[in-house]
Amino acid sequence: MKKLSFNIFSKYREVIMGIAIISVVLFHYVDDCGIIGINYSGIVKFYGKYIGSSGVDIFLLLSGLGLYYSFSKNSNIKDFYIKRIKRVLVPYFILAIPVYIWYDLIYASDGIIGFLKNLFFVTIFSKDNNIFFWYIFFIILCYLLFPLIYKIIHKGKDWQKIFKTGVLVLLVMTAMYFTCKYNRSFYYGVDIMFQRFVPFILGVLLGDFSYNNKKIGWYILVFVIGLFSCILLNYNLLFSRIILFAFNISIIIFIILIIELLFKGKETITKPLAFFGKYSLEIYLVHVAIRKIIKSYGYPSYKFGYYFLFIIVSIVVSILFNMLIKKVLRIKK
Repeated sequence: MKKLSFNIFSKYREVIMGIAIISVVLFHYVDDCGIIGINYSGIVKFYGKYIGSSGVDIFLLLSGLGLYYSFSKNSNIKDFYIKRIKRVLVPYFILAIPVYIWYDLIYASDGIIGFLKNLFFVTIFSKDNNIFFWYIFFIILCYLLFPLIYKIIHKGKDWQKIFKTGVLVLLVMTAMYFTCKYNRSFYYGVDIMFQRFVPFILGVLLGDFSYNNKKIGWYILVFVIGLFSCILLNYNLLFSRIILFAFNISIIIFIILIIELLFKGKETITKPLAFFGKYSLEIYLVHVAIRKIIKSYGYPSYKFGYYFLFIIVSIVVSILFNMLIKKVLRIKK
């Protein structure tokens, strides 16, 4: 068996992103079933417990990897921020402005102040926030922190990089623990983001190993540990999202190894997944927006037939949305 290197993650980045966005879309169905208390059994319940929303964590892992490549090729911080934030904020504002106009000015009648607060993430730390595009706020925060994380991790021997990454992860987990202990209400308002610094930081380390073509010698151990960690999910742990992430990234590693070693990266397998990966940001934004609208008007999103139709509509609109974004960015140039 040929020796694999970490650049396999770069090679199949779009494929993995495709798996991740499919996972997120399916989780929202599972989540709706759980909230309503209908159809939440069998494979649906299993998915909610062992897969959950870890597709988001995979996005953040790959984001850290992609940012490492980008910054290593051009370390100009101004160029880096302009390129990355434009890639996220242009699609966000194109979609979020009409969505929040509908929500704040028509549906919820929160007025112009509520509209501006939600649009610019002012209410994201409030108890009853209506920000359903929280991921955009969080990924921008990760972009802002990335140059510092890069500076900390990228120098030194491999063991030093791993050690420094471990320290950063430990700092995040320590901050989580004390925030939860002394301000539980605040913590549970932001835990959807807090724990996800971990996969992003790990993604930066992965980017370093991938960019420098480091060989993989312990991937089987990672997979086994990831599978074993699912046993811990029987407990209500503070770090449950991180454990879910460990479990599911190990599964994805296993899938990628099968594609690479058994199917030799055949396009019949990788192309459909890469298609979803290509439009992952657009699918996420459109899917979240449409989901909010159909739930607001009482459509049964817990019925898979309705939800499947909703997915098809989201994909079609996402492709059109992507075309619009490209035109807007072309005009700006």
